[in-house]
Amino acid sequence: MRHGHRQGAEENLAFPRATLLAGVVCDRRRFVEPERSPLAQAREFAGQLEFRRGNRCVTGRFRVERIPGATGGVDAWRRRGLRFRRLFGSVGMAEALPLGRFGADHRTSFTLPSPWYYRPDVLEREKENIFFRSWRVVCHGSRLADPGAFVTVDIHGQGVFALRGRDGRLRAFYNVCQHRAHELLRGSGTLKATITCPYHGWAYGTDGALRTARLCEKVRDFDRADFGLVPVRVQEFAGFVFVNLDDDAPPMNEWAPGFEAECRKWFPDLERVSFGDRTDFDIASNWKVAVENAIEGYHFPNSGPFHRELCDIIDMETTRLHVHDRWLAIIAPPGRNETGVYPFPKDAPGGQTDHFITLYLWPDWIIYSWPHADMISTFLLRATGPGTCVVENAYYRVPGHGGDETTRASETWFNEGLGPEDAALNEGVQRGIVSRGYYQSRFVSRDGEPGDSEHCVHAFQTWVTQALEGECRP
Repeated sequence: MRHGHRQGAEENLAFPRATLLAGVVCDRRRFVEPERSPLAQAREFAGQLEFRRGNRCVTGRFRVERIPGATGGVDAWRRRGLRFRRLFGSVGMAEALPLGRFGADHRTSFTLPSPWYYRPDVLEREKENIFFRSWRVVCHGSRLADPGAFVTVDIHGQGVFALRGRDGRLRAFYNVCQHRAHELLRGSGTLKATITCPYHGWAYGTDGALRTARLCEKVRDFDRADFGLVPVRVQEFAGFVFVNLDDDAPPMNEWAPGFEAECRKWFPDLERVSFGDRTDFDIASNWKVAVENAIEGYHFPNSGPFHRELCDIIDMETTRLHVHDRWLAIIAPPGRNETGVYPFPKDAPGGQTDHFITLYLWPDWIIYSWPHADMISTFLLRATGPGTCVVENAYYRVPGHGGDETTRASETWFNEGLGPEDAALNEGVQRGIVSRGYYQSRFVSRDGEPGDSEHCVHAFQTWVTQALEGECRP
């Protein structure tokens, strides 16, 4: 990345043919094809090139031009008859993100190019354009039922807390004192009276107003009304509490229409459940790799013994994957469970549903349930670096329920079997996606929304590119 270049600044790069062929990455195809014009080939693949100039790797957006007086044909490469003019954006802006042959039609599109999954600048753009502009889950609504109850959350460095005010209203604020910026609250709990800063003792009411600031009466023109906490958008939705750092974001029923109704359809105890426990998976993969693994069934029959068991407790033939506006659904009827993966009820269907249900909400949250399990589970996928993430897998139970053999065994099967197997698959993808031998590939995707199609992954990648629109290039 170059800094300090004004809009439209350029760098001319001219390379001999041998250097180009040694450094190019373009779907494993030779860059120079004798039957085609080198200039045409260069223009087609300029967005997918990675050159090596000495020990320096040169990537980015290029414009291809003939050097005046150069001859045509393949020999033009040897005569340095083409040059690549590297284009830079505005001051301090990183290079544009490549799309390669990613397209709008899931049946013909290629996947997103590999740099989307390891470049540090991509994650920084995702923070600003995705995570800071999306609804983020905080907790189940039951944790904020009582006045004074609060829960803190970190959204990629932005501390926020949600609380139930003394007046019964749900509110959320940035977790920072308005005096000298000390963090106000940690974890979760119940406020005794006010929100008091542990540094200098400024105290705020549950409505966010500054109540007391020690010695402020001795400060000239000090007005407590100028130093209230900064509010954050908050909403109860589908039984959970969400916040959004974007003041202009639409309410959740408009942002993800139909999602809440689908949750209530499959999880009848959505409001009654309360937090049970949580199992975290620290995964050495990009967050998008983990999301994509969770929203397709193409890998189920081939990815290890626990995934093959998954294909026994669900019916892959009738499983369907549905794409909606900012959310996805995997609807998998129960299978025969011939191998006894975990015990199904013998007399009648039990639990929240007899299906395997996965409902994904853009960008980082999933609510799901295993067949016949009397609990609701959620994933929160937190990016912790360009190549690392944490999956917070939480379990919610109906009071007095969830102690049956089916529920307990399904939780153990996931925590000790399928979950670690998925984590290993994600890490294998991340190790491969940084390889110089890979750039992008085809989706195995087709019409009819079958369970073994990758059209949901294409939808997810489309949302990623739309969120970063203006920073992408063909």
